[in-house]
Amino acid sequence: MLLRDTPILDPHLHDEATRVARLLTDFRDPESLVVALNGPEGVGKTSCAQSIIEGLSLNGGCHLLVFNAWLFSRRGSLLEDFTRELMACLKVGNSGVWRSMMEYAVVLVTKSPRKPGMVWEARARLVNALGCYGRRTIVFMDDIDRLTATEIRDIFWLVKTVGALPTVHYVLVFDREVVVETLNELFPGRAYAYLASIVDVAVDIPLPDRDCVWDVLQGLVASSPRGEAWPAAVRELWDAGLYRLVPTMKHAKLLAVAIRTSRLGADEDLRTVITVESLRVLAQAVFDYVRRNLQAFLGRSRPEIPYHDLGVRDADIPAVEVLLEAVFPHRLTGGPSPRPEAARKYFCVG
Repeated sequence: MLLRDTPILDPHLHDEATRVARLLTDFRDPESLVVALNGPEGVGKTSCAQSIIEGLSLNGGCHLLVFNAWLFSRRGSLLEDFTRELMACLKVGNSGVWRSMMEYAVVLVTKSPRKPGMVWEARARLVNALGCYGRRTIVFMDDIDRLTATEIRDIFWLVKTVGALPTVHYVLVFDREVVVETLNELFPGRAYAYLASIVDVAVDIPLPDRDCVWDVLQGLVASSPRGEAWPAAVRELWDAGLYRLVPTMKHAKLLAVAIRTSRLGADEDLRTVITVESLRVLAQAVFDYVRRNLQAFLGRSRPEIPYHDLGVRDADIPAVEVLLEAVFPHRLTGGPSPRPEAARKYFCVG
């Protein structure tokens, strides 16, 4: 069974989820609250959001709406889709609130000329209805960092203007660095300040402990038919730098799938399999470069690798070098070079 989509909730994510769920449960201010879950790809933002949803579901007392902005952005108008989803969520709660929301939505999306004050009058009726109803609505928006700059701006506009309603709160899930880089297209030099004006509470999801990731990787591979004991040399490879390429549970699952389905087969030792598969799935540009220039790497000289041209981050270069040294020990240590037929097998060269 492949594990790429199987969630693994690290203990530190459970703590963050509990903290955010408590914040949303205890928040009594009538104004709309915007919480951001920030972290790099694979750190577990979506898993954390799902854990928050599960906690709020058990606690009860609020409506929950999951609005995937990236999915809906492919369909056209974010405003129309969002108001439709929010209406459907409120319909199960209070008919008066739903009618007020429908009136507000109709005024917002109508293409015909509006009378002066129509939007604010409809909004005032909805605000009053929500205040009387009292039950909160928590809207979760994931994959915001997959949107274009214009779409991100539209989502934030939606949250802070049209959707800024009493008892309606938001949990936005994104990689802040990606969002800021994207927004710099529209707000050069001001993207961080713009984002700060949108978010009320920023929650940074930390990277998991590297020993925890190691244990998960071992567990995923050990549960396969290839569940042999890991030699000490594999742990040495991990500590020497491989861990830098496997910073999250998502990366661990990706590597575990590659190891379990490796074309190298059971005749290769586990350290070699892990080394080659790590290069293939975690440093693909380097793997392809070596494959194109395999003969040069089998020689006694040490070919220079254009890491920057290949898009490899400076922080990842030492880890890639560790893997290459494991495959081609003669490049750095003068050890034996791999047999040409073995190297061709490793790098899928016919």
